Amino acid sequence: MNIKANDPIGQLIQSLPALKTGQQNEKAVVQVPEKQNERFKGNDFDALRSGQMALSKGLNGSVVAEIQDAFLAMGFWTGGSFEEQENGVFGKPDGDFGPKMQSAVKNFQDNRGLAKTGQIDRATFAEIERLAPAKGSTVWSPSYAVNDKSFLPDNKLPNGERAKVMVDLSEKRLFLYGDDNKLQKVYSVAVGKINQATGKSITVAGYKQVDSMLKDPSWLGKDHYNNPDVYGPKLVGLGAYNPETGHVKNAPYELHGTNNQNSIGDNESSGCVRMHNEAIKEVYPEMKKGDRVYFRE
Repeated sequence: MNIKANDPIGQLIQSLPALKTGQQNEKAVVQVPEKQNERFKGNDFDALRSGQMALSKGLNGSVVAEIQDAFLAMGFWTGGSFEEQENGVFGKPDGDFGPKMQSAVKNFQDNRGLAKTGQIDRATFAEIERLAPAKGSTVWSPSYAVNDKSFLPDNKLPNGERAKVMVDLSEKRLFLYGDDNKLQKVYSVAVGKINQATGKSITVAGYKQVDSMLKDPSWLGKDHYNNPDVYGPKLVGLGAYNPETGHVKNAPYELHGTNNQNSIGDNESSGCVRMHNEAIKEVYPEMKKGDRVYFRE
């Protein structure tokens, strides 16, 4: 077996946890893959398929690394390097099932309507296998053939308008769409901390519109936080948009880079959406004032 752990293996490779009644949400329904994904070969993956083992925090090895690689290609950051791969993914697998990998698993489970255990059990792996792109590819590659709008939504908003960017607050993923309204890329982001009273992110869901853009927000960081790097290299300011009246209200919503890149993938911000610094450099030139942005829960 390729999996290693500092603790006794019997404590870390756990039996398949049962799904709790009512845990599935409206985003997804678990489906059985029609065939095995070619990137997941070997006895360890067979054990995951059969439910003979589950992966959890504290494990490390090549099996974890392969699933990390798949998560990165689906828009979930798993920790380790921020280095950009040839396929445009920011990050490289390190084989460590640490806190960031656990967050990525929970974010994926949230999307699929699974209990957010942070463990890769049989049901979670079945969805990973079904949705993971081929090795070296991504879910935004033209060759990606899985048509599942609960996993990769289109940019049509509830009011019929089209969004340039959509942010899923519970999954911590940002979807960027091209001028042709096709999905251009998916990024892992950090969103607002959890409000203990509501159990939801303090980042407010709903319609936004780009109302300002700063190529260099260092002066803003210096003025507000005495830290010129707090916002990273770019900042997109968003107003609260009322689709019924067309009115845009100034509001403290922003997309920006961060000097705390390890916060990506978690509920860590004061309400803004944080991106890897290199990621916001990609997204910034794709946006302009007046673009619609939508935050969904």
